[in-house]
Amino acid sequence: TIAPWMGTDLPSVNIGKTKNHGLDLEAEWNGKIGKDFRYFAKFTFSTSENRIVFRDDPNKLDDYLKDAGKPIGYSSKYLATGNFTSIDDIFNYTQTAISATNQNRLVPGDLVYIDYNADGVIDDKDVVPVKNLNYPLTTYGLTLGFSWKGLSLNALFYAATGVYKADINTFLFDFPRGNIKAQPSTLDRWTAEDADVTEVVRPAVHLDNTYNEKASTYNYSDYSYLRLKNLELSYQLPKRWTKAMRMSGCQVYVNGNNLFTISGVDSRRDPENGSAGVYPIVKRYNIGVRLSF
Repeated sequence: TIAPWMGTDLPSVNIGKTKNHGLDLEAEWNGKIGKDFRYFAKFTFSTSENRIVFRDDPNKLDDYLKDAGKPIGYSSKYLATGNFTSIDDIFNYTQTAISATNQNRLVPGDLVYIDYNADGVIDDKDVVPVKNLNYPLTTYGLTLGFSWKGLSLNALFYAATGVYKADINTFLFDFPRGNIKAQPSTLDRWTAEDADVTEVVRPAVHLDNTYNEKASTYNYSDYSYLRLKNLELSYQLPKRWTKAMRMSGCQVYVNGNNLFTISGVDSRRDPENGSAGVYPIVKRYNIGVRLSF
């Protein structure tokens, strides 16, 4: 890092140090009941932690603005601590210098952001690292199945925990991009009856959500989920049948993908993906035949 008054840039250098550690666990059980019934269960668990040990941070930069000491890919947000309850609250609070906003554009019900560095102004120096990451550090997998006289069933469950993602503002706020559209949760917005509520409430309605849409802890949500990723039921025809048809094997199957997902996020979003451009969750059902000769 060099000061801007140097008038030049240094060439790119592969500099920095990180550390990673974690734990992977896999346990599998195979069993048999009687002559023909076989079953199995496989459980996987993975957890990890990483840290930026060194980056070329400016020496006099405040620690909370430096990369060193924080996880790889960490996010920085405004800290939303509540809602303004009156016009007096707005004008008696710290002045906002957030881009394209000012005190005159705020109304009761708008979010209150913490003046983290206590300099009397809400600006980009009040954007601070948050604990949660936008990728999962802990995941679980469970595969279950059985077979009995040619009939087989396999299921794969997958879960990710402790992952947070930024909400899509066009799904979160009313009148997105100037369109006359109310979100399904519009009736849950702040009203005067919520003046004594201590937690953060859905902000007041605006035609322009520039202020409330800022990346903050309000629109950064827990995207942990449990999903049935795959389920398949199949039947292997007996050898005497396939031999008569001059085949070495024939299996009839029906399967499905993404059959259900348990998550606390907006049902219009796939909790496994964070981008607004990602297609919503799609359930797939297939019926087919596998032939071998």
